[in-house]
Amino acid sequence: MEGFSEKVTRRRSLFLLPVGVVVLLFSSLFSFAQKRDWRTQIDEKVQKADSLSLKSQKVFYLNKFLKDNRPVKETWYYTLYDGKLLIFEVKYVADSIEYSEIYYLDNGRLICMEEYEVPYLSVYADQVKRGAAMFFDNENLRQYVITGPRKSNYQWSRSYESLHRFEERFTELKKTIQYDPRR
Repeated sequence: MEGFSEKVTRRRSLFLLPVGVVVLLFSSLFSFAQKRDWRTQIDEKVQKADSLSLKSQKVFYLNKFLKDNRPVKETWYYTLYDGKLLIFEVKYVADSIEYSEIYYLDNGRLICMEEYEVPYLSVYADQVKRGAAMFFDNENLRQYVITGPRKSNYQWSRSYESLHRFEERFTELKKTIQYDPRR
């Protein structure tokens, strides 16, 4: 015959077994969701950067030359938050086309990059001639979206090219505004 304490111990162990299984199941699902949820994290950071840029965006201009030595005036916009650069954008006009490059950062690393070509002074947003949005996770291109026709022999193997262009632009920005991020 079982004693009272043996019955309680057995019931506790029978009760703890399903609770342990449920906790294990939720923790494994939670860790899976965290690994899979990289895009939501990027979207939240992009939304925050966009929101802050509406309130505290700074601007400067650089005069440069295109590959064919035509002068062009670049307009640079950037937003800092707590001493860290969140977003910067470069715009210029050539041949009645406005070119935009937008870079979103997280702790100095590229997380999203957008490129657009639109007719200069276009009235409608749907007049994008060509565009792309690229999403990076640990400096790896994870996802991209392309709009508009592709150039001839144009392949979307732009991960290295995009990161290289970002590094060039980021270096130029840091030098121009004398940006030294707090670590």
